[in-house]
Amino acid sequence: MNRRIINDPEVLSENYIPEKILNRENELSQISNSLGLVNSFVYGTSGSGKTLLVKKAIDNFNSSNKAKLIYIDCSLYQTTNAILHEILISLNSVVVSKSNYELTKRLQAKLRHVEERIIICLDHFEHLKASSVGVTGSNPGGRTTRLVLSNRFLFQRISFFDQY
Repeated sequence: MNRRIINDPEVLSENYIPEKILNRENELSQISNSLGLVNSFVYGTSGSGKTLLVKKAIDNFNSSNKAKLIYIDCSLYQTTNAILHEILISLNSVVVSKSNYELTKRLQAKLRHVEERIIICLDHFEHLKASSVGVTGSNPGGRTTRLVLSNRFLFQRISFFDQY
């Protein structure tokens, strides 16, 4: 007798996104409508479904638009330097500099030549160690959208992408 306790272990994976998210249609619609158009700040208590909703909205967005998602978990990458490195690596850029200034200049140059829309998602934003990290600033060619997810309302820390 081959009985399994869990019929589909994939649903327990961190990367699993269900076809339909129950009781969050309004929130999903709001995120979907702003995705790719404006910078967004999504906050709520831990376990409320912020990451799932954003990943679902991005999934839906990518099925109808050409965009590149750069997802960064700030609980793993906790400094401006680490985030800049991850963005550049995600854009297939060789990273050799350690200076934030040089990394920012390289990112500016890279973004000028990128054809597709870029969505940068900073999840677990409250884990950043720098005192001044955020998502405001210029947007070369209007092709970059910043999306921040946090367990706390953190407007005092927003100034990270000012240079690009």
